Amino acid sequence: PVAQPGGFQAILRGVQPSAAGKVGEQTEPLFYLRQAVSFQSEGKETEAAEELERAVQFGLDHPAAYFFLGYMALQHKDHEKAGQYLQKAVQDADLVLASRLLQGSSFYETGSFEQATTQYMLALWSAEAQVVPTDQSVQLRSLYPSWIDAETKLTDQTGRKDLCNTIRGLLERIDWQAKIIQTREELKVDKKQG
Repeated sequence: PVAQPGGFQAILRGVQPSAAGKVGEQTEPLFYLRQAVSFQSEGKETEAAEELERAVQFGLDHPAAYFFLGYMALQHKDHEKAGQYLQKAVQDADLVLASRLLQGSSFYETGSFEQATTQYMLALWSAEAQVVPTDQSVQLRSLYPSWIDAETKLTDQTGRKDLCNTIRGLLERIDWQAKIIQTREELKVDKKQG
């Protein structure tokens, strides 16, 4: 399964000094963010999410916050809210893969297999882009959109579910990067022999 996101300390470090206000003064987003950090350090994830949501409502704009809120919304089966937050988190290069996996999982759980297929394939695209040489990433950018389009249009429901499960199984492996590289190498050999 997708690992639970870490602490909020990175968000606190990432908050611009101007967001902290004058010395000795806390803005509301920073106040709620500190409350969220406190709750999370005590293992109170639900309370931490509530405080983090307040921080966002008062102006905190950070991809890691959106990711955590999306993750927590999925834990509570609130797929609509999860989708809204994860769509914001997916804009961050460091969170795109995990966000796409969570979005795929959410769509899969609700039986929206076409959308789940799209999200899992976008996750695979992101994963491959992380392991291929730079010159090959340009080729991936041109191949994936048409492949995604074809799979979501042509594959039947069972095929979509199987594809989702295959991609999720690959990307949730500890050694997913090595497995992608190995699979790409095997495809090169097959192509040369065929």
